[in-house]
Amino acid sequence: MNKVNRIICRAGTVLLALTVIPNMIFNTLIYIVIDPGLGEKSPMMWGESISIAYACHMLGPGGPLEGIVKAPEGDVSAVLFDLLRPAAWAGILIALAVLLLLAIAVIAAASNKKLPLLILAGLGIVSVAAAFFLFGKFVDAVQAPDFNLVSLLGDGMLTTLLGAFLKPRVDTLQLSKGISMLFVIFGAVLVWVGGFIVTTPRELKK
Repeated sequence: MNKVNRIICRAGTVLLALTVIPNMIFNTLIYIVIDPGLGEKSPMMWGESISIAYACHMLGPGGPLEGIVKAPEGDVSAVLFDLLRPAAWAGILIALAVLLLLAIAVIAAASNKKLPLLILAGLGIVSVAAAFFLFGKFVDAVQAPDFNLVSLLGDGMLTTLLGAFLKPRVDTLQLSKGISMLFVIFGAVLVWVGGFIVTTPRELKK
């Protein structure tokens, strides 16, 4: 019975941890709403749910926003990179959380040890929480009254014309379902593994 319990615990942990793969692929990671700034109560809001595939399409070679990530003449790129620094660290922490879940799956598949699984799950929850905090700093920066979205396009005639007629602002920017689900996955691992530790008699743990 002890052997069966260990197999069930390990298999369940592997399955729970690997749910991170479809979660990160199919769930949206960021939700953003842009107000074009046509008036105080503009009815024309642009909203988008962003996934990894969508971001690669928009920012990659040939994408509509390819120029934003290139270094233009002047100091626009430095301003942009400074602005994106908290979001970049948030992305690194989210990537770390994904790696921790993959590590949990590997350890659970290869070993009966449960304490490392609990430690990694706890670290994952901390990483995701820190990512939300840093992304909040980024949101505060882009929603500041003096932040100008048009300035990210560089210094040119088009930028000048757009700035004269439009004052776009970020109305909503938040980490979406795909990131929040990481809390659920880590929590499920903690409950699953912890439940086996608590309910297994001491003599069977040896």
